[in-house]
Amino acid sequence: MVLKNITRLMQQQQSRRVMRPFSARIDFAAERRSEGASTIGGGLGKFHREALRDAPADYQASLKVPKRQGSEVAQVVPSKVYATIDGFIMIAVGNDKLFALFARVLGHPEWTEDPRFRTNPDRVHHRAELYALVDDAIGKFRTADLQRALEAAGVPNAPVQSIDQALEHEQTRALGIVQTGPDGKLSLIGSPLSFDGTRLPFRLSPPELGEQTADILGSDAAGSQKARKT
Repeated sequence: MVLKNITRLMQQQQSRRVMRPFSARIDFAAERRSEGASTIGGGLGKFHREALRDAPADYQASLKVPKRQGSEVAQVVPSKVYATIDGFIMIAVGNDKLFALFARVLGHPEWTEDPRFRTNPDRVHHRAELYALVDDAIGKFRTADLQRALEAAGVPNAPVQSIDQALEHEQTRALGIVQTGPDGKLSLIGSPLSFDGTRLPFRLSPPELGEQTADILGSDAAGSQKARKT
């Protein structure tokens, strides 16, 4: 069966809820008999480092250690998480056209004519002055109202959600990534990987204490354990 080895490994990890780096051998025998097998290597640390791609690129180009900037994007201004009246929202203004649309939504089209903010390099150089203006303007909006206005203008954005909001979001439901165990007692985040459009299932519920002793150690061990309990 194609991918049977990695599928088995990930299902075992999911049923045990073990989060650890893994390297899994994938058997492509059904489709690639002449090429043999392949190896996929992955790990949480590797993914975390890849997610930092902008900061390492800055460092490798300049040999200067970047300063901590919170949610800000060093090379693109204004792009970060902003506080609204009732929450927080992430807004990404990736080019001059988007900045003009963004400024118009906030009621400040004159920002595009300010020599400090005309181009992205200008805005990066004057980030403190611009963020002070933007923070003040966004602080007068409610999150939902601002999100609707930004969506209508075509400016990329997303509200910062609490855990319950994220789990109940329509996109989370559409992904089917929250899975309930076979016994119906526990729901957990499933594997982010899908094969041929199918997400790996939550096949096994966590065992009860001692439930699998006989399977692992044999019936004699299970009997001894039961006797000790009584």
